[in-house]
This record gives sequence, structure tokens and C-alpha cells, in this order.
Amino acid sequence: FKNDQSQEIDWDVQEKHFEFLISNGLHGIVIAGTNGEAATLSLSEKTQLVQKARKIAQRLGRGDLPITLGGVAGCTRDAIQQTVEAKEAGASAFLALVPSYFHFAMGQDAIVAFFQELADASPIPIVLYNFPGVVAGLDINSQMLDLLGKHQNIVGVKLTCGGIAKCARISASFKKSEFVSLAGQSDWLIPALSVGAVGTITGVANLYPKVSRR
Repeated sequence: FKNDQSQEIDWDVQEKHFEFLISNGLHGIVIAGTNGEAATLSLSEKTQLVQKARKIAQRLGRGDLPITLGGVAGCTRDAIQQTVEAKEAGASAFLALVPSYFHFAMGQDAIVAFFQELADASPIPIVLYNFPGVVAGLDINSQMLDLLGKHQNIVGVKLTCGGIAKCARISASFKKSEFVSLAGQSDWLIPALSVGAVGTITGVANLYPKVSRR
């Protein structure tokens, strides 16, 4: 962000960063995840980021680069609208957190229903984002993942819960073409890969993209 009163995104710096990431061969980019200020960016800012990333990828000869947009929503209606605008901006997938404002009412059935309704309506694939630390402790447990992984428009889960056992269970229960797990941090990427995860979504790749590539 620019260090001024408006606190606008520094678009010049952001475009240089996209060029750095894409030219160093990452398999995909996640925009507005937790490290990417998901909770503080407006939807307009996030869609502009997707548009710029897509244009830079095309210019660098990687027009088909997977670009995932992270979303924070308090209700299903808002989350669905975010997926629509993400698709229009050029995103390939949507990374969705559990709504947590009324966390005391978000039992297992409510969480599963939210993601199923979102996936039914979304024009792009959904990646579940399990990060209990930022959603009042709500966890997408293995039983929920067994149910949600069967949805044709839910393609994977980012596990920032550290649940390596979930990686093993997903690998045993689903084909890679159906539903996959991703380590939520790079410090347990190798163990996660050893039990069937397919990669990681990590902040470290912002600084060391080549080292983070598989």
C-alpha cells in the first residue's frame, strides 16, 4: 500500500511483484489470501488485482496460469457475488473461508450447507480454506471434507490447520482429479506431500518462488 492518507494499493509495486512471481515459474497465484490482506481489500480492489495478474500472465506467455482469488464473506449471498466478479475478472478458482461473524451458530451442518450452496452457484471451482485461527476457531473436520469433496465444483482444500492426517484421508478417499489437499504453510510441505497432498499455498513463495516450486 502507498504510505499516504488514502492508503491506496501501490499498483506499480504490485505489478512488478506479479511479474516476479509469474516469470519465476510458479504453478499458480493466489490473490488476497490471508497474507494478501483478504479481509481489508474491497471487492473492487481484488478484482482489479486479478485483472492485472491475468494481463501480465498473458504478456509473459502464460495466459493459462491458474489464478485463485481469496474471499471473506459474512453470508452466502455475498460469497456467491464474489465468485461471479472473480470469474469476470479472469480468476480460475475461489478460495473460501467459513463465515464466522455468528460463529456460535456455525455447526457442522451449517458449514457444509454454506459451501454446498456456494459451490452450486459459483461459476468457478471452489477451494475450501480451513484456517480456524481467523474464523473464531471453526474447523472443517474430516467428516465435512468427506461430504464436501464429493461436490463436483469443490476441487480442493487449503489446510492451514496443520491437519496432516486430513491430507492422508483425502488422498485415500479421492482421486486427484476429484478433490485434493494443499498444505497451508511451507514448513510442513514435505510431510504433506508424503501422505498425498499436491502442494502448498504459502506466503514464502512471494519471496522465494523458485525454491517453492515442486
